[in-house]
Amino acid sequence: MCHCPQAAPIAQTLTPNHQRLQYFSQISDAVFTSMGRASGTTGRMMTDTSTASILYDHLLDEIEAGRDTEAVLLLAGMLDAAESDAQSAEKFRTALRDHPLNQFLQRQPQHGGVLARLGIERSHTARITLGALAVEAAWKRGKRILAYQCGTEGELQGLAGQSQDNIQIERAGDAFPATRHDLILASYLPDRWPSDQLAEQLAMLRKRLLHGGVLLIASFVPGHLGQGLRQICADKPLHCHSEDDLTRAAHLAGFRLSTFRDANNSLIWAELRVDSKFREQCGETA
Repeated sequence: MCHCPQAAPIAQTLTPNHQRLQYFSQISDAVFTSMGRASGTTGRMMTDTSTASILYDHLLDEIEAGRDTEAVLLLAGMLDAAESDAQSAEKFRTALRDHPLNQFLQRQPQHGGVLARLGIERSHTARITLGALAVEAAWKRGKRILAYQCGTEGELQGLAGQSQDNIQIERAGDAFPATRHDLILASYLPDRWPSDQLAEQLAMLRKRLLHGGVLLIASFVPGHLGQGLRQICADKPLHCHSEDDLTRAAHLAGFRLSTFRDANNSLIWAELRVDSKFREQCGETA
């Protein structure tokens, strides 16, 4: 069992960006000290990919020895720290790409496995559950529903075997007529767009809402535990937005919104409704 004194704060707190570089040094010290393998590079910022490879070697040893919880927490903390420095983040990505640790991570199920030891797994499940509850409630009332670039990870499983004539699913690249809906579930949309481009995407979906309709989105909180791991392991950049970011984008797109965070304090769930004043100014009646 690893008794690194730095491991507990990583699991218990969300480290602000300006403290992450300091945490990198602390965590790398903890890795080498706890495993009894001191190194001359300990406590220094990334100089080349070999330093990251050494860290990955030690973490993989810990995982194979059955101490996967401590190893995954340390991995998440190191990658969170590296995200504060673009050069270090790139070196971590390069080192992980061909390292056996990456093969281990890729073998883990998308939901569950050792990665579930991080709180982000609970937040991911919460995003699916909230979407599923909203879709089922609207479906029971006969509302017209659009699952926009989502709906394949469990949001529609509760309606398996039921008529889904009032549900339209659009995936990236699909060509559909611009139909209007009472509910649009786009809970993954903020992941794909930076804050300065999110408003344009929301405005496009606003035009597809019926009067009184609701748009649902969700975003991981900037700086959440495991953000670096999500970024480095993802095929494309994943964007995180604060409540202020979402509010600004929503207002620019003509929405008013309400938000709340999940119990893990890592996910923001937002419900957007068209601002009536915006409709009047734009002459929108539907």
